[in-house]
Amino acid sequence: MTNHSHCLLFALGFALSFLLSEAQSVYAETVTGTGFAITHDGVMITNHHVVGECSLPIKVRAEGIPDYYYEATVLADDPNRDLAALKIERRVGQGNQSPIREIPKAIFRRGPPLQQGETAITYGFPLSGLLTPNGNLTSGIVSALSGPRDDHKYVQVTTPVQQGNSGGPLYDSSGHIIGVVVAKLDALKVMLATGDVPQNVNFAISLDVVWQFIREHSLNVAEEDSSAELPPPEIAKRAKLSTYSIECTPHPRSQTKVRPPESTTTTSSSTELACIGQNGFTVNIAFDERARTVLFHGLRRALIDRNLISFKWVTDDGDTYYHHINRSTGVMIVQYGNTSRIDTYACSRAQKRF
Repeated sequence: MTNHSHCLLFALGFALSFLLSEAQSVYAETVTGTGFAITHDGVMITNHHVVGECSLPIKVRAEGIPDYYYEATVLADDPNRDLAALKIERRVGQGNQSPIREIPKAIFRRGPPLQQGETAITYGFPLSGLLTPNGNLTSGIVSALSGPRDDHKYVQVTTPVQQGNSGGPLYDSSGHIIGVVVAKLDALKVMLATGDVPQNVNFAISLDVVWQFIREHSLNVAEEDSSAELPPPEIAKRAKLSTYSIECTPHPRSQTKVRPPESTTTTSSSTELACIGQNGFTVNIAFDERARTVLFHGLRRALIDRNLISFKWVTDDGDTYYHHINRSTGVMIVQYGNTSRIDTYACSRAQKRF
């Protein structure tokens, strides 16, 4: 999935608005993600949404080597498939700059076809600045051979992923690449919309789609049949050598947002809400359907659809609060930063639920 742990959701169409995990945010000062080497001369695969708005240079860091990093440029980019290829150009650090030397690369699965129930292992750098800076390995299974709405561009896995895992490798039990981590369901938003909490519902770009990208851009990669299982510690050792954390600053134009002038009164198209907490504390919020804004400690942008109103508030002290209002139930959940602490409010408008 630093300041980038406040990333926005990754939406795969209107009906998939609860899917995360775009490693880019209009609020982020630093973008972070994961990538993995596929050639010995430094070509890497990651997600488009990790690097699509990056200013140069893109910094690529090997695990356990804090004294230097690599500078990389975008070699190929495919927003539709949410894939990108980076090319490591040079090593920077310790007072010198030098060309890269041969680096270990990941190996792709040639066969047999992937089956439901197979082992699915990720390796990446989630929640940068919160968890260890070293790589995290997690394990699960392939729970479905297609993604949301039966989209065969994706596979569904139970393997836990977090913000910052985007663009990382998905391995089988032989240590071969079977996909690229891309998204997960946002449990809080799904709970608000459906009343149910999803568990271990995560997604990777399927190997077939990754192969299409590789062939279209004439990338020369290694592949092997998956015939022998490796113990997870051995997969972790191999993954550590070919997996990198990615860091960049968003391009200035991606951070520039048109903000309407602040006002202390609501417009004629706005709707006023009174949200009462469990302790009796009342929060007054107004939202404008057309302008997609909320009036709450100043005017701010919001995600507004027929099911949900979501917005972020950062206090003068730097504390962050995420607000999610279910429009059918009138329940508002306020999440404190990236913690598990939440408060629940009941919102009403003109004597009735909205």
